[in-house]
Amino acid sequence: MDYSQLKFGNASFDAVYTQESLVHSTNIRQTLKEFYRVLKNGGKIALFEYSMAEDGKFSPEELRTIKEMNYASAMHSFPVMRHGSLETLMSGEGFRDVRVENISYKVGPMIKRYEKLAKPIYFVMRFLGWTSKMPNLVAAARMRKFGERDLVRYNIFTAQK
Repeated sequence: MDYSQLKFGNASFDAVYTQESLVHSTNIRQTLKEFYRVLKNGGKIALFEYSMAEDGKFSPEELRTIKEMNYASAMHSFPVMRHGSLETLMSGEGFRDVRVENISYKVGPMIKRYEKLAKPIYFVMRFLGWTSKMPNLVAAARMRKFGERDLVRYNIFTAQK
């Protein structure tokens, strides 16, 4: 099911929840409209999603890495999900009491463990020119530094209809 064209009736749900999936929407505004439509009045939404800094904050090599990961992972909406932008999009679609909590520090220890496991494999794959085929490996090897420099955040977005 394409979640920018949900087959559910209006006001069908008390809550909507995503975890690292909204970035895959091909039309984030339409998807948010659909989430709003299927929520009952007073319904709640919770989105566990990434955001990223503006392009100018990244080095050319970092930006190339992000673009490769976006393409290989079909993260169509990630380029739109800049720090501070999803809250604005949610408000624009009618959600109220929109809040965001940056929880990057909570996932940091896990990211460090992933990085330790991924880096040796990543360097071999990079040498072979295969990293574009392994976006999760690239993310595991590179994301800690992006997080430490506030280039990428992991957030909880909440709101109400």
